[in-house]
Amino acid sequence: MVLIRVLATLLVLQLSYAQKSSELVIGGGECDRNEHPFLVTLYTAKSKKVYCTGTLISPEWVLTAARCDRKTMQIKIGMHSKTETNEDEKMRLPREKLFCLPSKTYTRWDKDIML
Repeated sequence: MVLIRVLATLLVLQLSYAQKSSELVIGGGECDRNEHPFLVTLYTAKSKKVYCTGTLISPEWVLTAARCDRKTMQIKIGMHSKTETNEDEKMRLPREKLFCLPSKTYTRWDKDIML
């Protein structure tokens, strides 16, 4: 019984000292617009929801995880915020050619790559 009271007290103390997520990175801050133009987001074509991210490795190729493969997807380049539009954002449709392993038996840490 005493142990439960001690644990409950510790939990309440921990929650009372909780910080906002913006304060969790020491010395961190929001990056400037267009500071990372090589980062891309992958959206479902119908719902427009982000389901994956990737890196632009050349003007025509995005490197992402193989589990991000969808029949219909859209690629957004240059997005800084989900709520504010950026005049430098570009929306692209992927070409027909996707390169990933033919088998979907990859594990969480093995062979999970797609171009």
